[in-house]
Amino acid sequence: MAQHNLGNAIRGAFQSFEKGDHKAILDLCAEDAVWHGAPGNTMISGDFKGRDAIVKHLTTSAQATEGSMKFDVKDVLASDNHVVAIAKGTAKRKGHTIEGLSTFVFRIENGKVAEVWVHGDTSLPSVKSAAAGYTWEDFWSK
Repeated sequence: MAQHNLGNAIRGAFQSFEKGDHKAILDLCAEDAVWHGAPGNTMISGDFKGRDAIVKHLTTSAQATEGSMKFDVKDVLASDNHVVAIAKGTAKRKGHTIEGLSTFVFRIENGKVAEVWVHGDTSLPSVKSAAAGYTWEDFWSK
């Protein structure tokens, strides 16, 4: 039952993020939680260690997309040790729109999120842009 409640809480944190509450996820995170961002060398790449770094990362991402970043959570799967959220993400930045599926894997320790891995569709066949060759990394460039 506890894993079901945490799954629902994580779903709710995605909804709060869309409303501009970038700190909602922090209530679920341990003080020393680690958020493993996207691969590559972009503004959302790298490891964000600790609650302050995580909220800064989420806020920066939201600001870079002028609040357009949204996640439509398709499913949440939960066990005692992990919660997995599958979401269709969309965002607009620099005149381009990006959309694709992302998987968020939350490792749970002592009832709190200890670690998060984000796996997104970086091949981006769905970058909506008139510019030929525009990539996922171009979208999230620093």
